[in-house]
Amino acid sequence: GSEMCIRDRPPVLLEAADSTLVPADQVWSKVLRPASSFSQTTLFTGAQGEPSLVEEMRREIASATEIDWLVSFVKWSGLNPLLNALEEFTHRGGKLRVATTTYMGATDAKAILRLAALPNTEIYVSYDSKTTRHHAKTYIFRRPNGLSTAYTGSANLSRAALSYGLEWTVKITESTEPEVLDRMNTIFEAYVTDPERFERFDPERDKDRFIEAINEARASKDGKKTVVSSYHLSLIHISEPTRPEPIS
Repeated sequence: GSEMCIRDRPPVLLEAADSTLVPADQVWSKVLRPASSFSQTTLFTGAQGEPSLVEEMRREIASATEIDWLVSFVKWSGLNPLLNALEEFTHRGGKLRVATTTYMGATDAKAILRLAALPNTEIYVSYDSKTTRHHAKTYIFRRPNGLSTAYTGSANLSRAALSYGLEWTVKITESTEPEVLDRMNTIFEAYVTDPERFERFDPERDKDRFIEAINEARASKDGKKTVVSSYHLSLIHISEPTRPEPIS
């Protein structure tokens, strides 16, 4: 049997159920919540019987008020299964911030442009992949009443990492590790407010620069040109279907 305690909802969560609201006046007790605990640390390893990390992420998104993600790579395959949840989150007033990089050219420009099209969303990009290599993978979900959570480990925002890859991810909770969560929040804020580390991404201004940086990183990695088409990306519409791809 699994060693994770994921079924029993902790008293702190039940006590908060009647009083905590999320954006758009949704009653907390009726909000889709994660299967894993709000009151203890949880390790996800992708083992049989554990909650799927991608499904937990959907549930975390549904119950959060603010979200900060710091990831080396953002792949379309990883974003797509979460996109409907992110659309609902941002349209109900939730604030989303994503900090990522052009390191190795692994980020998909299509994914960044799609994220940038969401309301209440800020994208930050590190173009410095030669002297500073950002490998952190952290997903922070803020809530009132001490119910914030964060996931940190080896999983980038890709389908393989979130669904079936051999990835270890630790979920920490505000009720058990408030100092760690506070430090994560402080460091994330320091990153996105330091233009020497991360620059605010404006798709109107920065799309061509971003695509060029991705192409250069891929060429450097492969020893040849792997070109992303700026023209093709210009055909992406906000109304593009966003059905999640099947999860293995």
